Amino acid sequence: MNASPLPRNLTSYDFLKMAAVLLMIVDHLGFYFFPEQDWLRAIGRWCVPIWFFLVGYANSRSMNKELWISVLVLTVASIVAGQSIFPLNILATILIVRLTLNTLMDFAMENPRNFWSLCAVMMVLILPTIFLFEYGSEGFLLAMVGYLVRRKDKISGWLIDLFMLFAFLTFILAETVIFGFDRDMVILMSAGVIAVFIVLLYFQSEEFPKLTRTLPVYVTKSIQLFGRHTLLIYVGHLVLFKIIALALFSERFQLFNWSFF
Repeated sequence: MNASPLPRNLTSYDFLKMAAVLLMIVDHLGFYFFPEQDWLRAIGRWCVPIWFFLVGYANSRSMNKELWISVLVLTVASIVAGQSIFPLNILATILIVRLTLNTLMDFAMENPRNFWSLCAVMMVLILPTIFLFEYGSEGFLLAMVGYLVRRKDKISGWLIDLFMLFAFLTFILAETVIFGFDRDMVILMSAGVIAVFIVLLYFQSEEFPKLTRTLPVYVTKSIQLFGRHTLLIYVGHLVLFKIIALALFSERFQLFNWSFF
């Protein structure tokens, strides 16, 4: 997930990934320890477009072994904690998106009919595919946002704006149905996702040498820690949360009492 060699200066990637990591931790705190607090899950939804955006925005579609190993580690951890194997974790979804994105986008960008047909198919497939891997084809639609923003100097602005509206509404609708959020939670989730989409629309790769020199070293290193070791943090905190939840909440997590779905 992280390119090498890495810049010494803070980058726009560092800040975006740090925000995604912190929001993700909030989301998982809600799932594992405070399931009755819907606002934690609603806020946690804000990070999802960021992760898939970065997949689509990246030039590389590499299938590095660390990502495969991480999918396996988290699957085993879920089995140990008595959870279901399916849907496969978001890292598996990222692998699927990386594998298919370029081929599908080559088809989509041939003409508007192909583009919107693909969008419609992906929207229809959300409900069946979310049972197989996290976020299902919803993840592909969000990755398309990154793909288009990366190429926005070559693509009509109206297409990106219209598609981002489509992707936003689809995401909000799907997450509302999946989580059963009430009106207040939908408003909270939507407000944050709108802000995230605006940031993503104007995102570009950039270094901040002046800011790097201005901030204390420990602040810079902390930001880079969250921004450049996302895979390790993702796997590590989830394994830790599963272990703690297994010890504290026997009614929800039982050792090796796993299922397929």
